[in-house]
Amino acid sequence: MPILKFIHTADLHLGSIVHSNGQLPEKIYQKLINAANQAFKNICDFAIAEKVNFLLLSGDIYDHKSPSVLASMFFNQQCSRLKQEGINVYMIGGNHDPQQKRQELSEVADNIFLFGSEQVGREDVYDANGNLIARILGQSYRGPAESRKTYTAFSVPDKSVFNIGLLHTQLDPQNNNYLPCSLKDLLAQDGINYWALGHIHQTRLLYHAKSRAVAYSGTPQGRDVGEEGPGGALLVEVAANMAIKISYIPTSTIIWKNIELELEQIQSKGPVNLTDLKNILISKGETILSSRPEIPENFTWQGKDFTEIIQGYMIRWNLKGRGKINQVFEEQGEEAVTYLKEELQNYFSNRSPFIWTDSIFVRTANPLPTLLELKEKSQLFTEIEQFITLCTTDQTVKSQLIDQMGRVWTGNIDHESYSDTRFQVDDFYLREIIKQAEQLIIEAVLSRRELL
Repeated sequence: MPILKFIHTADLHLGSIVHSNGQLPEKIYQKLINAANQAFKNICDFAIAEKVNFLLLSGDIYDHKSPSVLASMFFNQQCSRLKQEGINVYMIGGNHDPQQKRQELSEVADNIFLFGSEQVGREDVYDANGNLIARILGQSYRGPAESRKTYTAFSVPDKSVFNIGLLHTQLDPQNNNYLPCSLKDLLAQDGINYWALGHIHQTRLLYHAKSRAVAYSGTPQGRDVGEEGPGGALLVEVAANMAIKISYIPTSTIIWKNIELELEQIQSKGPVNLTDLKNILISKGETILSSRPEIPENFTWQGKDFTEIIQGYMIRWNLKGRGKINQVFEEQGEEAVTYLKEELQNYFSNRSPFIWTDSIFVRTANPLPTLLELKEKSQLFTEIEQFITLCTTDQTVKSQLIDQMGRVWTGNIDHESYSDTRFQVDDFYLREIIKQAEQLIIEAVLSRRELL
């Protein structure tokens, strides 16, 4: 039986909504604007049901340093529920909700312990018998960027108690915006048993030995396709010998999915008209509704089944490859995409959970001979394949390629600081660009038969 049980969460971003393209039905829109709040309520429900000792919030509780009245009131109402069950809340401010001149807009529940930004704070946790069972250390951001190496001050008076560190970091020692440090740096602070990290929106277990662990809880509710998959929190149970067990708690009511559909892999002949393609996408949607979402790697499941929580799926379809259906897209253009979107939206919008087709990206082309057939005809195609492989696997070549794409593109990905003047090209989009370039090259070569 554990002597200590707590929940680790972060990046609630209360006050934000799930993003979408176009006009939504009112009932779906309401679910999207309430999704972040509902995810936190799910966490509090679980905390009460599991009778945890406390709740940890590792930064970015709010989406802005000046939270809305409604977001502030909702957060304090949920914390008041926890108070009635004897559950305290320990939290730090991150880059979205730093402690710089923040004014609370509603009465703050007295079970909330917010660590300051000027030095590392410490809170001792006792059980019902007055025994010290945990020590929590944390420090909030001063402003929207934090260059101080605050983790170096996370010192503990002894190691006989389970020590926890709250940190909001990108875990990049070269990034001076989001608390520069590395996993190695954190493990060097050997007095900390559990590093409860925030800032990265995917659940990640970075290190787990018997009595030490480093983990990102991820965001409880993804807000766009860049945060696809189920959102959750972590349940941490500590045994008498300080052995740590970490379980995954599903929390998100809305799940983003980015689905790629390779035309060549659908069926031998592929879809030849929009009705064929619509039926294939509907079948894919039915599979989504009948399947349980996959949880992050290295975690076991705790809490309610997702079927009790999920209210809907937001889908971005990526149609790729070569097939006869491309002729329809060439002839009908945007009308064909609009038709598919509306048909899928009408088919699934009244289901429970719903599926909403947020967007459809078409990256199709007319059929070509297979690369194997082309390589047999000319050594040139073998060289093209080798060069394309180099562009997608060699980091130096990838960097040079992005540089050659022009000033409007950058390979420096920062999900917290989007630029209005530069496009951030991640590995997914770079592969897509390279794949399209490969197809254009092959088409150009085939149009000049004398090269074969």
